[in-house]
Amino acid sequence: WYQRRVHGNAIKISLENNLRLFSPSTIAVFGPTSPKDNAPDDCLLQPETVYGITKVFKEQIGNWFSKNKHLDYRGLRYPGIISPAEPGGGTTDYAVDIYYCLLYTSPSPRDRQKCRMPSSAGE
Repeated sequence: WYQRRVHGNAIKISLENNLRLFSPSTIAVFGPTSPKDNAPDDCLLQPETVYGITKVFKEQIGNWFSKNKHLDYRGLRYPGIISPAEPGGGTTDYAVDIYYCLLYTSPSPRDRQKCRMPSSAGE
């Protein structure tokens, strides 16, 4: 099912036309056992979210086609994508929230409180 419906068309077209396939991935593939600094591409991937798990699966499918069918496959692990959408529970929510707070212009004290940066003192 996955090969046909989710990633299969791109793989099939790439193989038939001798094209490189660049596939977006994410740093969500890393988990608590991954190195925190300078994580190598081949470290153990144990993500803790379904999103990260599906990205690891997609990378592995691409790696299999690369090894067995000579597909020139590249998974690109972006650190985060900033979009106009409201934060939705992903790895870049903190950064997105900072941008929203910087752009927020409401004079309401409640809104200013919402956009207050967290304190290390636990205020």
